[in-house]
Amino acid sequence: MANDLTAFNLSEPIFVDANIFIEYLPDQPHAVSCQYFLKQIENRAIRAVTSVSCINEALYTALIIIGTLILKPSVKDKKKKVREEIERNGDFAKTCYTEVKIFLDYLLYLQNAGMVIMDYLLEHQTETINLAITNSLSFNFTDATYLHICRDQGIKHIATADGNFEKNPFAFEIWKP
Repeated sequence: MANDLTAFNLSEPIFVDANIFIEYLPDQPHAVSCQYFLKQIENRAIRAVTSVSCINEALYTALIIIGTLILKPSVKDKKKKVREEIERNGDFAKTCYTEVKIFLDYLLYLQNAGMVIMDYLLEHQTETINLAITNSLSFNFTDATYLHICRDQGIKHIATADGNFEKNPFAFEIWKP
């Protein structure tokens, strides 16, 4: 059973999944609770840790969300339509990337407020794969990477909107919006 993200007030570090950052964007289902949590990071009340791959995932997802808000394509194939429009239309791409830059500036602000962004080197990929094999992890590779980072860094808490982390074999405490 996951804990309420807005109740996290421990002095221990917490790993922040990409989807928590995404909820900062307009029209997201968990915006209020995630924005409250992120505000606690801004105020240095929470020791947040994330990874470069999490930031990349958040930026890419933000690009698709922003493009979708502008294009308003049908739910079917919206990622494909946004990607195609970015490749086809320089003005559209510029508009989307300008908004993503604002989002990136916010993530940099969180980093300046103390959020640690871990770099994940290529040699760590072997360790992640071995961890997945040894523990029969039924996670996508990105999420297995996050579990590996948490385990190696001694991080016991994960902030995420994903349900799949609740079945992690390492007894990390999950905090959800």
